[in-house]
Amino acid sequence: MKMLSKFFNGEVHDHVHQREVDQVCLQPRVLEKLDNLVTVASLQGVDLAVLSSYRSFEKQKHIWNEKAVGKRALLDDKGNQLEFKTLGSQEVLEAILRWSAIPGVSRHHWGTEMDVFDRRPLEENPDYKIKLTPDEYKPGGIFQNLGHFLKSPIVLESGFYRPYESDLGGVAPEPWHLSSAVEALEQEKLLSLRAFEEWLECDQAQDLLLIDLIQEQAQEIFKRYITNTYSNPMA
Repeated sequence: MKMLSKFFNGEVHDHVHQREVDQVCLQPRVLEKLDNLVTVASLQGVDLAVLSSYRSFEKQKHIWNEKAVGKRALLDDKGNQLEFKTLGSQEVLEAILRWSAIPGVSRHHWGTEMDVFDRRPLEENPDYKIKLTPDEYKPGGIFQNLGHFLKSPIVLESGFYRPYESDLGGVAPEPWHLSSAVEALEQEKLLSLRAFEEWLECDQAQDLLLIDLIQEQAQEIFKRYITNTYSNPMA
């Protein structure tokens, strides 16, 4: 538990810094790397911006529990909304895991992760609401230029990679999700099945809805949804 416990509370931790100008909250070194990437992207005609960065345990728990009772939309593999009332508990769990991490083991706790979009096309479509679906980043999508940029070698050269670049059978593809390789690797080394199982038994975890199912399937969930990512280039 000691290896993971630093992420298990609802406060902003001292490992991250939130900038007032844009409210982006990341580790200081990651912020520096992000600024460099933004500059590089601008040269390619992309106004790269962050939609979501650090997310506390309490925020992630709020998202998780609302999805577990149908207050937030559940999506299928293609990003289409599911009818909550028709789903059993196991189906709800799988639908949440496909798009949202279990609080406590979300990469967004680390201060190394960010979801990015392109401001430029929104200037011509000011009423557009970002969905964060793969189609938005494909050819023909509103963020197609950013999607193309994120596939370029310069992203890796800038110190970032995409852990959910395409479908590995766990978390749905997230072409918008960037991870700062060096700093994320430090956190990846702290993940273990034993620590995850211990966390699921602690008092704080009991507030999570569907906790019984998660405990029963901890080994499979850990393998399929937590560590099942593209290889960190720094590993």
